[in-house]
Amino acid sequence: MLILALVLVSVVGGIIGHHYRGRFMAGFILSLVLGVFGWILIFLFSDHRRKCPFCRGVIDEAATKCRYCQSDLRVENQPKPEAAGL
Repeated sequence: MLILALVLVSVVGGIIGHHYRGRFMAGFILSLVLGVFGWILIFLFSDHRRKCPFCRGVIDEAATKCRYCQSDLRVENQPKPEAAGL
């Protein structure tokens, strides 16, 4: 019964890690080793991801090209915000 509870806590930690940081295994292992305290560490991880301004896919913060839509993400190629009310 204790093993089942530990596995359940670890899976929940993995799901939390995947949802908030995109890291299922890190969340799973932290929860397996530290239990519920691992959940707190998951929230403290820094997130090095951002959304592509073209397709809204989640990509690495330092990416220069979107891996989903292949758009160029360098600063000079960013879409310009439309003026409100025009």
